[in-house]
Amino acid sequence: MAAFHTRVVLRRRTYQYIAVMSLILVSALLFDFYSYNNDIEQESIRIGKEANNSITHQLDSMLNDVVIATALISEKVGSTNYSPEELLGLIESESKAFDFILGVTVAYEPFAFDERIPLFAPYYDKRLGSFIDIADVYDYTDTTLTTAKWYSEVAQNKTAKWSEPYFAQGAQLIVSDYGSPLFKEIDGEKTLIGTVTLTIALERLSAVLGQLSLGSTAYAFLTSSKGVMLAHPTSKYILNVTLMDIGRAYGIEPMAEEVMSKEKGHLEYNSVYTNVDSYLFFNTIPSTGWKSVVVFATDDLRGGSRVLGNKVVNLSLASSFLVIIWLLVLIRINEDTNTKLWIISTVFSILVVVNIIVIWNLNVNHGYSEDPSDSVKILNSTEMYRYVFTENERLIRLGYDPYMTINTGIYVEEMEFKDSYNVSVRGKIWQKWPIGLDEEFKPGFQFVQQSPTLGTSKELVSIKRNEETYENLYLWDFKTTLRLPLRYLKFPFDSRDVSIEIAYPDLQSNILLVPDMEGYKVLNPSAFPGIKKNIYFPQATMKSSYFSFERIDFHTEFGNTAYNGDNEYPIMEFNVNLKRRFLNAFVSNIIPILVVASMIFLIFYSNSKRKDSNTGVSMMGVVQSCAGFFFVLLMAHIDLRKRIASPDITYLETFYFTMYVMIGLLAINVVAFTKTKDSSFLHYEDNLLVKLAYWPFLLGSWLIITLSRFYN
Repeated sequence: MAAFHTRVVLRRRTYQYIAVMSLILVSALLFDFYSYNNDIEQESIRIGKEANNSITHQLDSMLNDVVIATALISEKVGSTNYSPEELLGLIESESKAFDFILGVTVAYEPFAFDERIPLFAPYYDKRLGSFIDIADVYDYTDTTLTTAKWYSEVAQNKTAKWSEPYFAQGAQLIVSDYGSPLFKEIDGEKTLIGTVTLTIALERLSAVLGQLSLGSTAYAFLTSSKGVMLAHPTSKYILNVTLMDIGRAYGIEPMAEEVMSKEKGHLEYNSVYTNVDSYLFFNTIPSTGWKSVVVFATDDLRGGSRVLGNKVVNLSLASSFLVIIWLLVLIRINEDTNTKLWIISTVFSILVVVNIIVIWNLNVNHGYSEDPSDSVKILNSTEMYRYVFTENERLIRLGYDPYMTINTGIYVEEMEFKDSYNVSVRGKIWQKWPIGLDEEFKPGFQFVQQSPTLGTSKELVSIKRNEETYENLYLWDFKTTLRLPLRYLKFPFDSRDVSIEIAYPDLQSNILLVPDMEGYKVLNPSAFPGIKKNIYFPQATMKSSYFSFERIDFHTEFGNTAYNGDNEYPIMEFNVNLKRRFLNAFVSNIIPILVVASMIFLIFYSNSKRKDSNTGVSMMGVVQSCAGFFFVLLMAHIDLRKRIASPDITYLETFYFTMYVMIGLLAINVVAFTKTKDSSFLHYEDNLLVKLAYWPFLLGSWLIITLSRFYN
C-alpha cells in the first residue's frame, strides 16, 4: 500500500513549487485583468468625451450661426434707412437663410422707425410665409408683460441674450429667441432704436442629438441653463421637468447638481431611461449656457464582452487551481487519511461548480457568448441615409440604376412562438409613397420568411394624402407566421432574436423599403420602438428592438432574362432581441439532473463489500437503480428534444449525455468491484477512490463542456 501511495502522490516540495508558480500566475492574470479594465475604461471615457464634444460643437456652431446672423441684420438695419417694403424684404430673405430659423422680428422703440408710427415690430413667420406686426397684438415695450420679455430685457440691458425655450402655440414647436439690441448713430451718438430677434426651432437641435449612434442604448438630451429639458427621448419630459426634478425622483440628486454646477465632466450611474449601468458625459454650450448630455451604456463603450469575459474565466480557473495546490500543501496529502481525501474531492467539486456559475453569470448578465450579427444596424436617420447612399454608389459603379426608397414603418401588437422555429406576429405596417409613384407601382410589402403553409393575411385600412410632404400614406393591418432560422446550440443561454424581413414584392423593381424614422418618437433600442412594450413572452424577456439591413443574394433572375440589375438585394429588417429566461430552464431541467446525480451518488456510496456494512445496497440494487434513473433521464431528454426540435446538440443536452456515461461507468464499476478480488485500485478502502472521483469527474466534464461551448 505504501508503494501505491508513492506512485500516485507527488512529494510535498513539488506541491510547494507548483503552488508558488500558481500564485505568480494568478497575480499576473489579476494584474492583466485590472490593467485591461483600466485601459478600456480610459478608452471608453475618451470615446464618450469625444462624442459629447462633437455634439456640443455642432450645437454651438448652429447657435453661433444665429448669433452671427442676428448681428449682421442688426448692422444692416442700423446703418441703412429702409423703407417698410425694403425692411420686410430683408427680414424675409434672412429668415430663409437657415432651415431651423422659424422667423425674424425687427422691433422698434416708440416712433423710432417713423415719427408717425408709435410702434412697429414686423415678424416674418416662415412656416406661414406671411408677416405679423406684433404691435397690433400687444405692446411689446410694456415691461410688465411676460410675453414681452424677449424685447424688454434686451432693450433694458442693451445686451444680446438667449431666451429660455418655450412652447410656441402658433407653430406648435419648442422654440427659443435670440435678441440683439439695434443701435443707430444719431447726432454722433450710438442710440438704441429697437431689437432684432431670431426665433429658432429646437427640433433641429434634437436631430443633431439623434445622430448619436455608438451602441444600442446610447442617447442624448439637452437642458437649458436652468436645467429645463429641451430635448429628451422621453417626450413628456420636454419643458415639463428639470434635471433636478429627475434627480429628486430617482434618488440621483447629487449627480444632477454636479451636472448643473460644473462646466463639463462625466459620471457613472444606472440610467433611469435604459436601466443599465452607464456613463454620463456633459458639456456646456458656450453660446447659450445650455447643457448637452450624452449617456452611453457601459457595455457599449467598453466594446464586446467576450475579451473581458475570457479574462474573468482565466482568472477564475487559475485561482481555483491555486486553491487546490495550496490545499494539497497544507493538508499533506501524502499522509494516509481518508478524511483529507474527501476534503480535497469536496473542495475540487465546489471550485468546479463556482467556475461553471461564473460562466453562466457572464452569459446571463453580460451576453458573454452572444454571436455577432452580419446585419447593418440602423439606429438613426443619419445611419439610414449613409447606408442607402453606399448601396446606391455600389449600384452606380456596377452600371445599374439607384434604388427608389419608400419609407416603411411597423408596429408589432402581438408576437407568439408557435414552436421552436415558427413565430406568429400581428400588427400594423405603413408606407409613405410619393404622389404619382404609387400609380406606377402598386404599394405593398411581403414578409420574406413567411411560413409556406400559414402565410400572411393583410388588410388595407386607410390611404391618406399629405399635401405638405406630397405623399400618400398607406396603412395595413397584418397577421403572419414567420419561419425563422433560430439556433439552439447554446440553449438555455441563447438569444431568441426575431428578425422580421420586409421587402417590396417585386424585387426587380428597384424599390427599396427603408425604415420610416420620422414615424417613431424614440429610436433608442432599449425604448422598444415599433413594438408594444407589454407583450409577454413566457420563456424570454424583451431586451431591445431596432431596424437593420441585410443583403440577400437570391442567385436567380426569377426567369426575367431582360432584367438588368443586381441579384443582391438589401432587405429591411425589424429586430426584436429576446433573452431566454434562464430560471425556467434551470428549474425544469438542471435541478432534476442534479437531484438524480445526487441520488445515484448516495446509492453508489452505500454500496460496500464490508461484512459490517448495514446499508443493504447490493450490486443488483445499484445496477437496477442506475437503470431506473437512466429511463427517468431519457424521458426528460426526449421531452426536451420535442420542445426544442433542434438539429444541433444543445448545451443543456450534454448534461444528459454525461449522466448516461456516468450511469454506465458506475454500473460497470460496481460489477467489477463485486466480482474482482485482486484489484488494489477498486478494493482500496472499499472502492473509495472511485467514490472520491464521482463528483470531480461529473462536474469536471460539465466544466469542460461549458468551456468548449462558451470560451473563445
